[in-house]
Amino acid sequence: QGQVSSGLSWDLWVRVAEQIRKLIPVENRKQATFSDAELDQLRTAFNLQSSDGFVSKGQLLWMLADSGMPVNKASGRRDLYLSLDRARRKALDAGVPEEDVGQIGSPRIRFFPVVHLARAFLKNLTQKVLEREEAAMRAVRFSSTEVMELRALFEREAQECIKEEQQHDKEDEPRSLGTVIRLLGQEARVPISRVILMTARIGARIKISQKEELYFKIRELCVQDPGETHRGIDFPCFLQLMQWMLDCNFGDINSAAERSKG
Repeated sequence: QGQVSSGLSWDLWVRVAEQIRKLIPVENRKQATFSDAELDQLRTAFNLQSSDGFVSKGQLLWMLADSGMPVNKASGRRDLYLSLDRARRKALDAGVPEEDVGQIGSPRIRFFPVVHLARAFLKNLTQKVLEREEAAMRAVRFSSTEVMELRALFEREAQECIKEEQQHDKEDEPRSLGTVIRLLGQEARVPISRVILMTARIGARIKISQKEELYFKIRELCVQDPGETHRGIDFPCFLQLMQWMLDCNFGDINSAAERSKG
């Protein structure tokens, strides 16, 4: 243990490693827990419009138009400006240098406050998804093991959909800041057509005449879904759909369940 490598003692190596360990959470807080790769995506998109390291309020609104943030109404814009100043304070508290944050209330908006603004928005989205999941789990009668199995099935299918979407993306085309934020907050979803294939995979025998009824039920369950329903259904909706199918033995799914137990 005397020497870790040429010229570097064990004690010095331990001190260096400890210092690095202490710096990791500090840097993590500065970049609002985004990974280095995610931070690079945000920075690249920000720099498309920035001049001398900042953007104007008007530019920021335009950049966030496709983020999902409510910036298209006057009330939404007012909330955004208040959230921006909170993000500036958050960045300062996290240890971001003042020159990289800018003044509270300034019309010149620098990168790191936008990073913390994005994190606050995504955190709010995540909270809403968790609340919907909790409500869905209270509404169904599945055991915790069954919920885990259904989640695994759903997430496998959702990951396949994401891979297919990425293959169709034009990688050489720069993404706007709003698009980057929207993709970072994109929850797992499965298109309705693939939901029908999933139910068939677990044993449901859905006739052509029943598909319209299934589509109608999915639309009914999605009424309370605030997300991007054009991309398909999320896990809370899927969970409630599975419970409905079992309750009414849709597509004779209960026979499949009995066969799997046997």
